[in-house]
Amino acid sequence: MKKKILLLGSKGNLATKIINFYKNNKNVSEKFVLIKSFKKIKNKNDLKKIINVKNLNFIINCIGYTDVEKSEKNKKIAYFANSVIPKWLSELLKKNKKIFVMHFSTDHVYSPKRNIKNREDSFKAINIYSKSKLAGENFIKKTNSIILRINFFGKFKKRERESLCYWMKENLEQNKIIRGYSNIYFSPLHSSTISKYVFDILKNPYRGIYNLGSKNKISKYEYLKILAKGLKLNHSLIKKHSYSNYKAKVKRPKNMGMNINKLMKKFKFTASDIKFEIKKNINDYKK
Repeated sequence: MKKKILLLGSKGNLATKIINFYKNNKNVSEKFVLIKSFKKIKNKNDLKKIINVKNLNFIINCIGYTDVEKSEKNKKIAYFANSVIPKWLSELLKKNKKIFVMHFSTDHVYSPKRNIKNREDSFKAINIYSKSKLAGENFIKKTNSIILRINFFGKFKKRERESLCYWMKENLEQNKIIRGYSNIYFSPLHSSTISKYVFDILKNPYRGIYNLGSKNKISKYEYLKILAKGLKLNHSLIKKHSYSNYKAKVKRPKNMGMNINKLMKKFKFTASDIKFEIKKNINDYKK
C-alpha cells in the first residue's frame, strides 16, 4: 500500500520543487501518495482540519517566513509562520506518534566564533528569523519527527524573496557593480537535490535534528563568481567585500557552513560537492 504524505505550504518555492520531483519520478510515485495543501492557516482549528487525513503517514512542513530583513520588521508574521504553526502542529500530534513529521529549519541558527563546520548541537541564533526558526524546532522535536537544517537555491517561478543568483544576474546584465561577501560562508544545495533527499529519507525515516547541505562550504563572493562565469556574465563587476554586523541593518551569521556527517552516516547517503550543485543552478538559467 502506498504511504500518504501531506505537504503543508505547497505554494512555496521548495514545496514546488518537491512536487515536481514527485511528479517526474515513477519510483517515488509508486511508493507514496502526495497530498498538497494550499490552504491558509489562521488558527489551530484550520490546521486540525487540514491534517485530518485518513491513514496519513507523513507530514512535510514547508510553511515558513524566510526573509531575514523583513523578519526584523514583521516579527509577528515571522514567529507565526516559523514558531506558532509548528507549536500547533506539535500539540495536535501529541498523542499521535504514527504520523512522522519532516520539518525544515535553517543554517542561520549557527553563528560560531571559530571558523568551523557547524554541528547540530552548536547553534546560536542572532536575529529574529533564526530565533523564530529555532523556537519552531523546539516544538517540532516533541513529535515523531526529523528536522532538517538547510539552505537551498534554484530557479523559481514564484519569487517569494529575491534569490542571490537572480539578484546577481539582474544587476550584471545592467553592468552594475555588486558586492560579494568574502567572509560569509554557507554550504547550500540545489532544490532538486534536497527534493531527492526528502523522499530517500521518508523511505526509512529516523528521528532527530540533522544538517543537510553540500560537503564543502563556499563564500558568497566565490559563489557569485562561479555563477557569473558559468552564465558568461561580466564577473569583474563583482567586488570582494567584507560584511560587518556593526554597520548592517540585520545581524547575520558569517559562518553557516554545516557539518553533515551525522545525516550522511545515519542514512548512508553520499555527500554532494558545492560546485556540482552550482552547476545545476547555472543550468537552470541556461534553459
